[in-house]
Amino acid sequence: MASLSSAIASTLSRVPNFTEAERCGLQQHRCAREQPLSQITNVTQINCAVAVSCDGRSRTARLQRQVLLGPGRGGFWGSSLGFQTRRMALTRRTVHRACSRAQATDEAVLEDVPHVTDWLPDLPSFPNPLQDNPAYTAVKQYFVEEDDVVAKNVVVKLRTPGEGTHFRRAGPRQKVYFKPDEVRACIVTCGGLCPGLNTVIREIVCGLWTQYGVRDILGIDGGYAGFYSNNTIQLTPKLVNDIHKRGGTILGTSRGGHDKTKIVAAIQDRGINQVYIIGGDGTQRGAAVIYEELKRRGVKVVVAGIPKTIDNDIAIIDKSFGFDTAVEEAQRAINAAHVEAESVKNGVGLVKLMGRYSGYIAMYATLASRDVDCCLIPEVPFYLEGAGGLYEFVRKRLRENGHMVIVVAEGAGQELIAESTLTTKSDASGNRLLLDVGLWLCQSLKENFAEANEPLTLKYIDPTYMIRAIPSNASDNVYCTLLAHSAIHGAMAGFTGFTVGPVNGRHAYIPILAATETQNRVNVNDRMWARLLSSTNQPDFLSYERVIEGKKAAKAAASVHKFAKVASNGMLPIQEKKTNGGVRDEVSVQSGDEKSKDAKETNVGAGQKDTKQLEPSVNLVVQGSSIEGKIGLMENPSVSNKTAES
Repeated sequence: MASLSSAIASTLSRVPNFTEAERCGLQQHRCAREQPLSQITNVTQINCAVAVSCDGRSRTARLQRQVLLGPGRGGFWGSSLGFQTRRMALTRRTVHRACSRAQATDEAVLEDVPHVTDWLPDLPSFPNPLQDNPAYTAVKQYFVEEDDVVAKNVVVKLRTPGEGTHFRRAGPRQKVYFKPDEVRACIVTCGGLCPGLNTVIREIVCGLWTQYGVRDILGIDGGYAGFYSNNTIQLTPKLVNDIHKRGGTILGTSRGGHDKTKIVAAIQDRGINQVYIIGGDGTQRGAAVIYEELKRRGVKVVVAGIPKTIDNDIAIIDKSFGFDTAVEEAQRAINAAHVEAESVKNGVGLVKLMGRYSGYIAMYATLASRDVDCCLIPEVPFYLEGAGGLYEFVRKRLRENGHMVIVVAEGAGQELIAESTLTTKSDASGNRLLLDVGLWLCQSLKENFAEANEPLTLKYIDPTYMIRAIPSNASDNVYCTLLAHSAIHGAMAGFTGFTVGPVNGRHAYIPILAATETQNRVNVNDRMWARLLSSTNQPDFLSYERVIEGKKAAKAAASVHKFAKVASNGMLPIQEKKTNGGVRDEVSVQSGDEKSKDAKETNVGAGQKDTKQLEPSVNLVVQGSSIEGKIGLMENPSVSNKTAES
């Protein structure tokens, strides 16, 4: 059998109007995997870009030719040839076309997703049941063409419009690889709560049931660990009929519990052949591991991911479900903070919103509210003291308006919190546990104004868990439906190891690893962040590096000065050494060439505090949902860490 690339080139050689350079370039094209060929019979189109470089000059010819391709899936493609040829035609990998006198300059990439025929090439296909569904028969071109792709970047240059990364378009195919009566699907939700979880569950169940006639759908109870530790729940449209009106997830959720061997064994033991996994980037990486193990075992099981993160930090896709609801609900907290602040003299309302690594919720809530005076996000480091710092801006705004509102994302300012209270602990999903930047900022502002003998009334609102637990709004409900249906269509068509989401407004199938290798973060060089700065008129904190370096230099100089002063008196600094009996303070004394050493031991008993390590504690009024209490930072770092974890 000839290889795929040589057969394509051989076929193109019979097509008129191709130059020798173009044929040479196509002949040198290599597919990611070589597969045996079946007979070439049918016709479809292939787009190719050939760059020819001669004598230091280059010319680009973009050609569209009719190429003979094989029969098979979807009526256009051969079973083995077609799947690989589709990847060839759309360039699954970066394609460099060259010949002896031509150097490739154009490149196009298709980030394709795996298919069960990759390891089971002889699987039969079946007509899609949707073609007989009365709800869809009136829709023209309801089925997605095999060569339909979605461009990652829609802003391109006119001279190279077809270049860049593309993804396979989501939607129903004419051929499916599962009979409805042989499908046993399961759904699992992992990680934290998010508005819309129940809607996605409902639409997967109802979509499989009504569109494809699937009757065996299981719910995995309690996240990944539920595969091997809990019983399953039989899901029907009647059971999930109104769950979209509730927050949370009817299946339960958990962090961690990902045991690849146990999970895959449970999938095989229960006869499951479609797995729908709803979760964030950590959950999706776990889904990729499950897919790889199923592929290694050579079983006919597909894995479809639905990305879930309220922070909107999943890369590539336009947004994640629950984000619109979170921004809308955040308005209530911001409005409450604004009312509290403007009702008193020198009132400050401080609202902490979700955003561990990405400040999208804080940014969009600020833009939507128009009542926010300062928005702090993880992507923009800020500082408190000095010119252009937060303290200066707060005083300026209070002098002008008499009140102000600050919105801070939970991941902002972590580098400013005292090093002794930082934690390196992580939760079961691998996320670093963050300290409460809201409480810390409250204390810092109160201390600074108290030292200057200036009045300040501060109200702190943390609506995090209120936002996570509410049902999704109308916009997110529609979005969750589209995500669920896209996942169903992809799984029935035999695609696997993918996650779904809109890319520039069009839903696409994205390889899981491509969606999780980076995080979606706010681009502070983009016009959206410029709009926020224009709305709030807050400092841009561009002097952050200079200020922080200056503080470090001043601290180092103070240490050197202290050391020199003590040394000039013939004494070295006190060094503390911990012993089993308590703390031993060793004082070294220098006098000329003679050295003497006097050690004294001080036992710190239970319940006593070392007064040298105490930090001032400031009581804060914390207002979140219906809870109001007095909170002060402790001198014990472990206590602060426990507070942050809770």
